[in-house]
Order: sequence, then C-alpha cells, then structure tokens
Amino acid sequence: MYNFIVSDISYVLERQPDPAWRTGEIRNQTHHILAINKRGRAFYNIEGTHYTIKKGDLLYFPKGLVHSGFSDPEEPWGFIMVAFDLESPSGELGFPPSYSGVNPSSYPHQMIELFQTLGPAWAGKKPGYLLHCRSIIMEILYHMIRTRTFSLPNSPHTPAIENIINLMQENYSRHYSVQELAVMAGLSPSHFRLVFKKVTGQSILDYQNQIKLGKAKDLLLSGECNVTEAALHTGFGNVYYFSRLFKQVMGCNPSDYLRK
Repeated sequence: MYNFIVSDISYVLERQPDPAWRTGEIRNQTHHILAINKRGRAFYNIEGTHYTIKKGDLLYFPKGLVHSGFSDPEEPWGFIMVAFDLESPSGELGFPPSYSGVNPSSYPHQMIELFQTLGPAWAGKKPGYLLHCRSIIMEILYHMIRTRTFSLPNSPHTPAIENIINLMQENYSRHYSVQELAVMAGLSPSHFRLVFKKVTGQSILDYQNQIKLGKAKDLLLSGECNVTEAALHTGFGNVYYFSRLFKQVMGCNPSDYLRK
C-alpha cells in the first residue's frame, strides 16, 4: 500500500559531470538512496546486472542493495542524489524489490525539477527546511508509485479510466455496475475489465470497495458517524456485510476506529 513517510534525510548531493567518476561496490545499510541523471550517461552493476543510465533515469537503492558504477568517459553523467530513511505504521520497509535499480522516468523534466528544488532547499537550511525537503522527496516517491501502479500511462484508454476513478471517488455512496462504467468509458464490459485491471492493478469491485471503505474509515475517525451510519453513508445497506468486508480489507473492525 506504500504507506510510508520520509522520517530522516542524511544528505543531498549534486555531482557535476566528471569523466573519472566511479564508485566501488556499495552495500549501504543505513539509508535508502534516490538519484536522477541530469545529463550524460553512466554504467551501473546492480547485484550482478549491468545497466546503462540515461538522462531522466531514476536510480533507487534500498538498504542493502549491492551496486557499483562509473561515468561514461565520453559523455559523463551529472546527477543529484539524496539519502533518506523511511518508516511506516504498517511495517513496510520501502518499495517492493521491482522498484530497485533503474526506473526510467515518465516525467523526466518534472523529476529533474524536483531534484533541483531539493538541493537549494537542503543547502539553505531556512526555517522549515526539513518539512520542505521531506515534502519534495515524498512527491518524487509519489511519482514513482504513480508511474508503476498506473502501468499504461500512454494507453489511449488511460484518460477514460482516470475519469471513471474520479467518478467513483466523487460518488462513493453509489455502487456502479461494470456495465454502467463500461458504457461511460466507451468500452465493452470485458475489455473494460481488462483495461481497468492493467491500469490500476486492481479489479473494479476491489477498487470501488477500497474507495468506499477508505471514506468510511475517515468518517469513523472524524467522529461524525457510528458504524451503521458510516456503512449507510458509503452505500452499504447491510451493516453486517460492511463490517465483515471492512475487517477483511482493513485488517480490523470498523468499531476500532470510533473516537473514544
């Protein structure tokens, strides 16, 4: 669920292009590392696999990942990197293994701008700079998540799926059938199911329930509703079914979120 936050920042470093740049084998155990290639090329060995790093590529090294690299002497790379730590109330340690190593960015200019904003914010140490730097890193991480979870950013159907998601979020008390949503997206029901799963990584029912139960949790935590009211407010006519589904998805009873 990617429910982690940036808890600490060790350093932020910018390197100008240097044909002689290289780093020996590293297995960092104290923090995660993110870096972006601003220009040029580099060659990396990440746990035995060789990569060519191009402009706009992101590198993510979680704790313990073995890596080494060197700059292309004919087209040396310039990069910005940040070392940080993460913590999560659910015990997540960071991104899944599939995120480790090279992440070709779908937003190269936006990512480079975020890293370029991070450097001066870190170096300036103005009041509130840690909040500012953490927020920048969190936005970078968010773009990484979005690029991976919305796995078809260039699909012609992705805008239609995003419109459907917005519709479900705005009308969380309604339950939409696959047929209804498929018509809105201009697709057949079977094709809509396939595209929705590829874009979001979830089935239509699971995604709708995630939206509804997330809203119900917020209502319970706010103190505005009891369990029955939260169920009805989010479109569940049967409070017993709501409670069973809530525990199945959220891992606890809805009553656990009631304000004491």
